[in-house]
Amino acid sequence: MKHQAREARTRSRNKAAATVAVIATMAVAVWLWLPRRAEVDLERVARDSLAAAVSRNATELLQLMSPEEVKALKLDSARLGAFLNFWSTKLSGFKPDGGVEVMAFPESYAVHGVQRFAHEDGRRTSLAFQVHGTDDHPIVLPVINGLLLSAMMADFPADKARPSGRERARFMATYLGDHARELEATGLSGTMVNFEPGQLRYQTWEQYRRWCADHTRPRGE
Repeated sequence: MKHQAREARTRSRNKAAATVAVIATMAVAVWLWLPRRAEVDLERVARDSLAAAVSRNATELLQLMSPEEVKALKLDSARLGAFLNFWSTKLSGFKPDGGVEVMAFPESYAVHGVQRFAHEDGRRTSLAFQVHGTDDHPIVLPVINGLLLSAMMADFPADKARPSGRERARFMATYLGDHARELEATGLSGTMVNFEPGQLRYQTWEQYRRWCADHTRPRGE
């Protein structure tokens, strides 16, 4: 009888150990699956938002935007549609150059989606959106400034090297000054600028132009 009882206890312990092992395996599988699933969701939103911009689907794009940007710029489908028309006009003659490129940044729970465009005269530009995960759902930011930067670079001469640093700031300041009336005509008074990752700050068109102009000066001036 003692032998049978000992065997029963052994079988019970083995069964419990097996159950624990199965639960642990499932927990690890879920732990590994969740980040990938989250990354896939962010990639999908990046592609969807870029596609919505290219097709000028303001209603869909508005739903993917940061509530902070929507509120600060008083956006609705009509106002966003007007800015998409401005962007589309500036990219007249451009065609998509390849598919959407998505770069993941798991450490910050974000992805960076880029659609490149090329013109037959050699000019090139791109539209880039950042997608950040939140407790509720992924959000795209900043949308208006992404469209604006894309329109700016579409205007850059094909025979010149891409500007960087102070030269880029000078080009942006000049562009904002030259296109001030067109930007105001979209119905928006300014944009949200991503000065720090994931943190937006409202700037009127003139404030943004001055900020760019200030960064054309060498440090210390």
